[in-house]
Amino acid sequence: MDLDTDDFYANRKALIDSRLDSISSMSSDEVAEEARACWQRRHGVVSVVNWDLFVDAEYLCGLLRCLTGPQVAGVCRRLLADHRHTRSGFPDLTLWDPESRRCEIVEVKGPGDRLSNKQILWIRYLNKLGVKAFVCHVEAVGAKKLLISPQKKEKVTPKKNTPEKRSSTEKMQASPSPKRARRKRRNSDEEASVSKRRLSAGVSFGPRAGRTSTLLNDSDCDFQ
Repeated sequence: MDLDTDDFYANRKALIDSRLDSISSMSSDEVAEEARACWQRRHGVVSVVNWDLFVDAEYLCGLLRCLTGPQVAGVCRRLLADHRHTRSGFPDLTLWDPESRRCEIVEVKGPGDRLSNKQILWIRYLNKLGVKAFVCHVEAVGAKKLLISPQKKEKVTPKKNTPEKRSSTEKMQASPSPKRARRKRRNSDEEASVSKRRLSAGVSFGPRAGRTSTLLNDSDCDFQ
């Protein structure tokens, strides 16, 4: 079938325009009854019609009662005139209320999505026909968006066991200078010399300060 070629509309232009003009002149109820009659005659016949879009004829008639004849004819005209380029881009959702006879056609876009050129053309065309068509931008409001990430725990770096710094005085006490070491040795030598002289004189200092003892000669002791 040549539905998606440039010749489809050109080869049937007279028949298509006549039928569309007839639909355009009908009221909403007349369009709905015309669709019901067509459903009963042709339902299940293999054609370009997707019968699975509606559960029954009444469901389809409920939508058509929410549209005017010119609006229905206008949508059909755009599809039949250039089906290859207009079969895509139609909005995602068609919403209608048979009781209030309201109809809205909605293109749904998530975060980061953008309208394609075909979607923009369809929305503009529907608005031109008087059909309420618009874009609905949705945002995530679930737990993933509302969840607050826990604060990062501060990493505690263990302190290195470094030796404590000693003051300059402690360093001097721990490692005396060569000059002080020589002075200390000289003092020790002098004290040793004094001790020898005192021993030769018969006097020696005990372990406590100010305590003296007398060394006795063998002649002073009476050994039995």
